[in-house]
Amino acid sequence: LPFRERVMVTKWFVDAVVQYAYDNAEAIRSAVIEADRRAAALQGHQLGVRFDFASRGVEGVLLEKQGTGQGLSIGEVRSQQLDVFDRFRVTTTATMPAAWILPADATSAADVLARHGIIVERTTEEWSGPGEWFEVSSLQRAHTAFQGHRLVALEGRYIPGAVRVPEGSFLVRSSQPLARLAFHMLEAQSLDGVIAWELVPIQDAAKSSPILRLSEAPKLPTVRHMYLPSPG
Repeated sequence: LPFRERVMVTKWFVDAVVQYAYDNAEAIRSAVIEADRRAAALQGHQLGVRFDFASRGVEGVLLEKQGTGQGLSIGEVRSQQLDVFDRFRVTTTATMPAAWILPADATSAADVLARHGIIVERTTEEWSGPGEWFEVSSLQRAHTAFQGHRLVALEGRYIPGAVRVPEGSFLVRSSQPLARLAFHMLEAQSLDGVIAWELVPIQDAAKSSPILRLSEAPKLPTVRHMYLPSPG
């Protein structure tokens, strides 16, 4: 299609989406509320933490051919058999905990979580109870930097036991609407979380992840952590 028509088709599509949302506002609102409720009740469920591309099979895909070198005119469309990778398969899973604990000096990570809309609290008392720590069997850093970071990948396993939560630690509960997002940002084996991006620093010789998991929601006083951007 000519450029102008492509722009107009895009506008018509957006108009149709907005109109549909307006006409079905109550149903959409109810669906969002139900999705939030289900997300906040995932404790104990196995969720994917690492993924790989998966194919739905080989099928004809319409491709627009350009250029005259092969006798094709601009805009000509032909079908070509291609392997279509349009989904993901889970390669590593983890159990949704009751909560995660970040060290008291992990303010940068807490700020990023809060900016994403995740509820982050700060403990005002020490607490001890059942939990898990991630025992590191392998730590790998990318050979080259990506966006200024050499991404970190951890391998290992969770060890259950009693954990101590010092006063001033950051607490993220899984009983909240953005629990899935918190899961992917805080799990030790996530390839796109706060450890991978070095928002929570970890030494090459570390024996465990600095982020703890709790098996039950702690009953202790906390204050809400809010991200405050720097002036200017």
